[in-house]
Amino acid sequence: MSVQVLLALVLVAETIVILARQLQHPPPPGERAGPSTTRVVIPLIGFDDDLAANLLPLLTHVREDRSTRWVFALSYRDPSAEPALRETFGDEPNVEIRLSRPGGAPSDKNNNMIEGTRGLTEEFVAFVDIDHELPQGFVGNLREASVGGTAAVTTLNVYADDPFRAAWWGRELEDMFDGQRRYLWGGGMLIPTAIWTALRLSDVLSCHIHDDLPITRTLRRAGVPIEFAPAAMGISHAARHPDSFLSWAHRISVLGRFGLGAAWRRYALLDAARFCVVLWLVMTAPLAASLAIVALAARWVARDRLAAAAADRFPSVPRTPAFRRAIGAAAVFCLAPAIFGVAVLTRRIRYRGIEYSMTKNAASAAGLEG
Repeated sequence: MSVQVLLALVLVAETIVILARQLQHPPPPGERAGPSTTRVVIPLIGFDDDLAANLLPLLTHVREDRSTRWVFALSYRDPSAEPALRETFGDEPNVEIRLSRPGGAPSDKNNNMIEGTRGLTEEFVAFVDIDHELPQGFVGNLREASVGGTAAVTTLNVYADDPFRAAWWGRELEDMFDGQRRYLWGGGMLIPTAIWTALRLSDVLSCHIHDDLPITRTLRRAGVPIEFAPAAMGISHAARHPDSFLSWAHRISVLGRFGLGAAWRRYALLDAARFCVVLWLVMTAPLAASLAIVALAARWVARDRLAAAAADRFPSVPRTPAFRRAIGAAAVFCLAPAIFGVAVLTRRIRYRGIEYSMTKNAASAAGLEG
């Protein structure tokens, strides 16, 4: 057996393992008996198109779930969303609008999250970003996956109008079915209050720029499981975001590099290795290359079907045509090694108009590097 065929078979075997994980992903174990209360914290910086578009859909969630307390945590630097929030939610008894305090954390988002969790008395605390629409029953779907309040829960979003972001996020979706690689996503995550308090996660936020990855590392060290709730997946609109796909992917990669440390380096090296193997096979062994490409295409089809299941919960939102999604997947497969390479060489990111420098000393002091 030639080396080329062996490498192609390795890619096939990897695909089989990944698809098997997705098929074996257990259904939610069911919410524990009796009523449970949840606080949903929505950190906000300024007023943008995402917030304007999602105000009325959020109002529907607020009114459908009166047992949940919705806390909008605004940045003291830019509380411009407050008038619109008070106009929309001012009469809702389960909504609270708070303004963060200076000096709580290195980033505005973490500062807002800390403010949103002050005086926490509910059984669960969830965090939601405003840049995507939530599916019906969002909070309940997260709670159902919490294994009786013993596990943290995460979900993910789907990009309906950008084949490149959709392809990149689809790769992240694969990780959600792997218990060893699964991580919390700050756009939609839930943590039992007992765990939040015992691990002093507000203190974790207070010394980090990012939110979800430091919390993920803290939970892993404490042996707290992280579950995935596919039924809670929302949908995002890239058209509302001013940054390009490349700057968006760069920011995610730099945050992953510092937030996941050694795990991110392994992920990046494996991704680069797959690209190099396929490129070499295309140039030297077309038959083996065909086998490898079929395996990679099968992974994309599986990811696309998972994304389609989430997008079907939003029938009014049109998806990008399948051929464009396929082109986006192929382009991201080729671009990812270069994006990871640039992330290794730079430490600066820009998020919502604010520039952050992820210096090695600061990351080490914050416990970010693996």
